[in-house]
Amino acid sequence: MHYSYRHISCVLQKVGDTVEKLEAEMAALLDAIDAPKWRPLVDNAEHTAVDILEDPGQRST
Repeated sequence: MHYSYRHISCVLQKVGDTVEKLEAEMAALLDAIDAPKWRPLVDNAEHTAVDILEDPGQRST
């Protein structure tokens, strides 16, 4: 396949734009997690109080 420089440049620009958007979204999510209303769910060692991926039958109560 033969791609022109212009085509590759456009693809790289789209990738760059997508990375910038994802970085902004990640920063917003991290800020939301650090918000005071979520802070009780994270202990001092940065472990979550509830593991949403854990099997509910294995949770200790």
